[in-house]
Amino acid sequence: MTATRAAESSERGQDRREEDRAKHAASRAAEDSEDTRTRLDGQRTRQAASKAAEDPIQRRTRSEDQRRRQAASRATQWTFMEGEAFRYDPANNYDSYPQLYIG
Repeated sequence: MTATRAAESSERGQDRREEDRAKHAASRAAEDSEDTRTRLDGQRTRQAASKAAEDPIQRRTRSEDQRRRQAASRATQWTFMEGEAFRYDPANNYDSYPQLYIG
């Protein structure tokens, strides 16, 4: 499967991921609460086994990747304020932004 995915075009990869998303969304919409619980329990078990099998280098790499993703996510939450200090608008109610502390 990995070799096949490596050889596929970016368009085909995007199409495949979209098909997978639609298939999983339909499957999850059709499952009842017991099916959801079973699916999530299985995911938890597989994730725990995967983490237990990691060596220290893999664990460090995973942690660093997670830190980078979190930092990027936090940064995107602030893009709406980028450069606002240089374009101050007195009509804008900056106090209404929960992310800002004006003290």
